[in-house]
Amino acid sequence: MLATRSLTEEQVRAGMMVTLPSETSKGLSKTEVDEVKLLVHLSKEAGDTAGKAMMACAEHLSAVKKIVKKKGWTALCDSGALGMGSKQAQMLALCQERLFATGLIPSNAVANVSVTTLYLMASADDKKKGEMVAALVEAGGSGFTEKEARAIKNKGKAARKLTVTDTMDMEKLKEKIEAMTTPQVAAEMAKSIKEAKKYQINASMNKRRADRLEKALKAAGIAIPKADATDSEEA
Repeated sequence: MLATRSLTEEQVRAGMMVTLPSETSKGLSKTEVDEVKLLVHLSKEAGDTAGKAMMACAEHLSAVKKIVKKKGWTALCDSGALGMGSKQAQMLALCQERLFATGLIPSNAVANVSVTTLYLMASADDKKKGEMVAALVEAGGSGFTEKEARAIKNKGKAARKLTVTDTMDMEKLKEKIEAMTTPQVAAEMAKSIKEAKKYQINASMNKRRADRLEKALKAAGIAIPKADATDSEEA
């Protein structure tokens, strides 16, 4: 049994206000139900604390960035002295400057999403940032994913095309594919296959492009489209 003596009256009272799904409470005694309720509340409380800690971390990083600036900031991030990866440190600093400083996002929501999702929100324009914050708050404990953030950020943009240059950079290729619909990716894949057959002089380059697209598709869990029989006839 959870020791309640170390808890405040407010924590115990808040715990008893927690509503559990009927399936969760099924088969449990009154004592066990009360304990689960308290633990759920304490878990949410700890999440809020974690969110506040992350926001404080971002605020400190942003302050450092303003002092050391440019190359000094990049060198510090790359050094490992911050106790986190370079990319994460830079994303958190930006989150403070463009997201947390606005006061729009609650601390209990911060610990519920990835740093990349927060970065996508911070780097969006004001209108789309507002839409993302609203979606995040509305989602509550259900969470707000990177995919949902990208969908809002890329809403209204013209269909993105994959270039040969994109296929040389797997990270950039993956980012572009995530912003495209499945039919768009399938069309690009079919186009690559067709080009590889049609232009024999560039067959080697197009094959590499097609291979990279195929690899990216598999990584994204998208089924690889089959080339039409007419493609080989046109070649």
